[in-house]
Amino acid sequence: MSELKEKCGIVGIYGKNLPISKLAFFALFSLQHRGQEASGITTSDGKKFHTHKGAGLVAQVYKEKDIKNLKGYIGIGHNRYSTSGGGALDHAQPIINIGNNFALAHNGNLPSVKALEKFLSSKKMLLSNRSDS
Repeated sequence: MSELKEKCGIVGIYGKNLPISKLAFFALFSLQHRGQEASGITTSDGKKFHTHKGAGLVAQVYKEKDIKNLKGYIGIGHNRYSTSGGGALDHAQPIINIGNNFALAHNGNLPSVKALEKFLSSKKMLLSNRSDS
């Protein structure tokens, strides 16, 4: 029998007039089995990003005030399952690029990053390697 290898838990939510941050929180809570090292949520109103992330379980990372501060009608969330070294918070997602143009959360390892690194560098979006992503 092969060893079970889980990957990170991710969620994406879109909807005007919906409680995006609360929905993302509960989705991540239900996906807790997919990653228990760190958790993060990024929301946006289409103009500005709001992010909260931390090391630990979903219920430990977010307080009510954190959820209230995550405004917007677009949201992504991530529970980290460690696939490579480094501290939990250093590798917590979502990741916001330097220019605040997009937020990224992904499930697992990126198998080939050369083309992605070249693209992000050409757009001056990759100044340093801050995570395993």
